Amino acid sequence: MRVLSPQAFELSEFPELENLTAMMDVFEAKAVIPFVGKAVYGGFRHGSNTTGGATTLSDSDYFLVVNDERHNEVVHNVVENVFGRTNVFIECVPYWAESAKLGYNRLDKLFILTLRSSIKKRGYVGSDPVAIFQPADPTIPHTIPQAVHESLEHYIIRLDRSYNDQVKGELNRLSLLKEILNKPFDAVRNMLQYYRHMHGMDSDFNDSKAAMLKEYEVFYKEYPELVEIIKQIHSTMASYVKFVEDSRNKYQHISGYMAKLDRIEGQFAPARRFIRENSKLVAPNKP
Repeated sequence: MRVLSPQAFELSEFPELENLTAMMDVFEAKAVIPFVGKAVYGGFRHGSNTTGGATTLSDSDYFLVVNDERHNEVVHNVVENVFGRTNVFIECVPYWAESAKLGYNRLDKLFILTLRSSIKKRGYVGSDPVAIFQPADPTIPHTIPQAVHESLEHYIIRLDRSYNDQVKGELNRLSLLKEILNKPFDAVRNMLQYYRHMHGMDSDFNDSKAAMLKEYEVFYKEYPELVEIIKQIHSTMASYVKFVEDSRNKYQHISGYMAKLDRIEGQFAPARRFIRENSKLVAPNKP
């Protein structure tokens, strides 16, 4: 999820909700489909704007594997054009098929599960782009519990680094605020993957934030304090998004926007604690 700079908020530099899907269609039509079997190996859309719970600040993610690295320029030009016209930014970092097949580009096991779930729900264009990737290097934890534990520890490092980096200026602070809102829900996704693995359940689930929150509340009901923390972060997020979306129809003073950013920053300690306590719940020594 995006966090806008004060300047971007005042200039309404954020997309109309209906443009998220429309511009993803444009991206696919101009940068992917015409090149399948040639410069493009395969790809598919994923992320929050495909889960049914998208907002105007949701990410627009596209997983793309290319046969020709020169196709990056086509991707760049389409992304730039879409953003310039609609403020929709499509997150797409093309992977090179040859590197993936040789094992140079490897994917985290949990990320593979997430991508596979997206493919199962929505399919892909061209050839299956995930199938050619090997799991993360054997030196990195590779069982589900180990991978979850590793990911949660990484999220804490990301939060701490962003917290210290914010002294460098506004852009760094915005990066911190984005981490505060997003990393706890990345942790929720991982904890649902962990629970489902440990209980022999299907790894596929609705990964919209609202749906994940509801499932986390059921699976981890014996930890009400953790449930309350993540609900509080979700409420902060919802309040921020509503304030931004409402600004299209009524004047919202910049002081009110700055207060929303301060409220997000106030969730740093709860976000960090939520991730840390979930990390303690995971037993990385189990298969």
